[in-house]
Amino acid sequence: MGQSRDGLAAANVTVRAGATAKLALRERVNGRLRLWAPGSPNLYAALLSLKQGDRIVDSHFTRFGWRQFCIRGSDLLLNGQPIKLIGDFLHPFGPFVLSRS
Repeated sequence: MGQSRDGLAAANVTVRAGATAKLALRERVNGRLRLWAPGSPNLYAALLSLKQGDRIVDSHFTRFGWRQFCIRGSDLLLNGQPIKLIGDFLHPFGPFVLSRS
């Protein structure tokens, strides 16, 4: 295990040609990441690179937000705060347009 630029753990794994491997990265966040919310969409990135020798032969980049949803009673909570979800019932392809009335 090594360190990445931001201090989170990085890992190197050697996989022989034709073989497969699974890698699970686990890291204690300990308050280092700011929570994602609609008003503060803090995003982070993960980059996975596959090397053959010193040459990168494939890579995958993904963004993610650090957040928690839960239900308490009849409330939906985002990061411990109540949040209301609002939908559009009168969408152009909704039930009134698609019905036979």
